[in-house]
Amino acid sequence: MKQYNTIVICLSHFTGGMELDSIKMAKGLTKVNVPTLLVCKKDSFISSTAKKQQVDFEEIDFKFKLSFKIIFYLRGILKKYNVKNIVFLGTSEIKSIYLALLGMKHINLIVRYGTTRKSSKKDSLHKLFYSRVNIHLSISKHLSNNVEKIIPIAKKSKLKTIYTSTVFEEYSAKKIENKAIHVGRIVKGKGQLDSVKAIVGTNIELDLVGSIEDLDYHEKIIDELNKNKLNKQVSFIGFNDNPQALLSESSFFIFPSSGEGLSNALIEALGHGLICIVYNNTVFPEFELLGFHLHLVNNEEQLKDKIKYVIDNYSDEITQSFNNVSLARDFFSFEKEFLEIKKILI
Repeated sequence: MKQYNTIVICLSHFTGGMELDSIKMAKGLTKVNVPTLLVCKKDSFISSTAKKQQVDFEEIDFKFKLSFKIIFYLRGILKKYNVKNIVFLGTSEIKSIYLALLGMKHINLIVRYGTTRKSSKKDSLHKLFYSRVNIHLSISKHLSNNVEKIIPIAKKSKLKTIYTSTVFEEYSAKKIENKAIHVGRIVKGKGQLDSVKAIVGTNIELDLVGSIEDLDYHEKIIDELNKNKLNKQVSFIGFNDNPQALLSESSFFIFPSSGEGLSNALIEALGHGLICIVYNNTVFPEFELLGFHLHLVNNEEQLKDKIKYVIDNYSDEITQSFNNVSLARDFFSFEKEFLEIKKILI
């Protein structure tokens, strides 16, 4: 029977960055010779994608975050495969994981954070659950600061930052000068509505790439398109499991999100030489400190003005943005991330 040194747990039923990251985590650890099993929710996006990508996985059928099915199934997996490490992406099921690990002090529990959180978990109950965590792993400095404020970190636990990676694909498509793109789930806070408002009065053609998960927010975008007669300029592409092909032919990446832990889409856009315009919040200023050329704006009005500015200065802006390509591909390399993660496993 095959043995797994490490299991990656993500029990979400959603379709988004964390779910894709859990698959990437399992694949990445396997590539650096760490036998890894992905554990996910039954009949989820993760399980169907893992199957397509030939990632070793097992499913748990459960209804509640605190679930006896999760607890006993996990204990069975840990014993069956002689697991030494758990990498958990999420927060909701920490209670079940804590109970599943009772009496298993030899297992190294790593909780990996990829999203900015606002609600404090420093109450007595959460202090108990998080006391079992050995390493709190964040994918940016911003998130490490956020974890310190929100999550109870036991004295024996460590807080570590390892930037997430991207596998950059190669495309020969020529950039279309008036082509812009936004990549993200269509939900309030991701900034699609702000992006649409900002291109009014321009010749920009904007692709919105991402699954529609907030119908009310989607309707607001539709209303804005109708109001400003932008239907021919804006396209809803839907979910795309390889947006880099679309990024490679685009010139502008417009991403006025209200906050990100570390945007994979932005990393990919930088790695394909797009002119990037983002809101000045959460992790985005960190990219500027790392040496990337991008534009930080504070509100809708500044976003609109900046889009007009980069259109007027396209030649200079696209040249500076191409300088981001080598920097992004080196700093966010696949090998760099997973060799660093391998160091914190036992």
